[in-house]
Amino acid sequence: METQNVIPTDEVSLVAKTPSSKHYFQVDAFKAVMIFLVIMDHTFTHHFLSQYYSTFWERISIPMLVIIMGYNMGISFKKKGYTTIKQLYSLKYFESKLKRYIAPFLILYAAHTILYLLERYTGMTTLNVAYYESPYNVYIGYTPFYGPGSWFLPALFSTILIFPALYWCYLQKPALTLVSTFVIEFGWRVMTYYFYNVFDYTDPARITSSFFGCHIFNMFSAIGLGLWFSTDHDLYAKRNIWMWSLLPLSLLYMFQYVFLGNWLRYNLLFFSWITGDYHLFFFPYSGFLFLVGMKFIPENPEGKYYDWVRRISRSTYHILLTQIFYFSIIYQFFLVMYDGNPYTLDVFDGAPNNYGWFFILNVLVTFSGGMLWNELETRYYKKKNETKNQQMAYKGIIGISAAFFIIRMILIVVFFIKYPIY
Repeated sequence: METQNVIPTDEVSLVAKTPSSKHYFQVDAFKAVMIFLVIMDHTFTHHFLSQYYSTFWERISIPMLVIIMGYNMGISFKKKGYTTIKQLYSLKYFESKLKRYIAPFLILYAAHTILYLLERYTGMTTLNVAYYESPYNVYIGYTPFYGPGSWFLPALFSTILIFPALYWCYLQKPALTLVSTFVIEFGWRVMTYYFYNVFDYTDPARITSSFFGCHIFNMFSAIGLGLWFSTDHDLYAKRNIWMWSLLPLSLLYMFQYVFLGNWLRYNLLFFSWITGDYHLFFFPYSGFLFLVGMKFIPENPEGKYYDWVRRISRSTYHILLTQIFYFSIIYQFFLVMYDGNPYTLDVFDGAPNNYGWFFILNVLVTFSGGMLWNELETRYYKKKNETKNQQMAYKGIIGISAAFFIIRMILIVVFFIKYPIY
């Protein structure tokens, strides 16, 4: 049965309101700025940035990118006209996700495997990066050689199976689906908190907890916000008026987090499950900023500067992969990366002026590398059907990517069978 036949008329009009053929420069601008902030987050220690209240401007990078993921999901499925489960879970959909996410990741995985083998069998020594290189990490999808930002990749991969079902639910009941994303995230985080308290902070228990932290359910309300905005991103729309109410509540929480040392978490039982600053009490702030940007950033500006922003936007995933590899070398062979409690003067905190040239270098390397990688990949896929050998090579890439995706899901099941949670 077609979805349109079961959705109330008023909800059909809402879901279909946003023109599906448009490409919004505002989204490109957000993605370019946010990946820039990701590089900043991995260049400076949190201790250094917190002096400048980074929670309100720098730490919005991942929340905003996750909101954009939900937004783009809604726009993409709508543009394709997918409304049924069969359409949403088509082979074409899986092929696009394997090509987009898994195939590039396997290149990073191969490079990190080589580094891991060199480290393990040639006597190379690396700096301490805590628990990130546990052999159990293979179960949840980390590469064998850790680089900052690796945690986001398993979260990204988990969207492949979840997004079509989420969009289908949204077509049926938009408001209920949005609320459900908040409820699911809350339940997921409470469950994670329970497991943290059951286990000591050791392997394989740490990896079990990492699995829950590296899953899109851990940030599901941000996905819900983005999906909701994909129907209508007007800051003053009646259906978005509730965001004006959530904004002050989110800001109040953020202020106590920054200025009172997260007083709520340590003094009220209801908030004890909260860790970090990527969760449902922070996301409405980023969501409101998203609506503001969509309202006031030009929709389709022209010029070379704006074209560069669009190129960066198209390359954000490859920039992320590039910076994981680049920083894995920097922080495992040359600079200390540890920002624990109590804080230590890591990297350049002892001589903060050095952050200037270091940050510029990091942006140049990661942006140029990621954009070049994306450009070469795009050119390759455009020629994939020119010869029979190219067709076979492309099928091989998709086949290997599919095998990895399936094996990864099997390993997760094996891990929980081998190390059950009580």
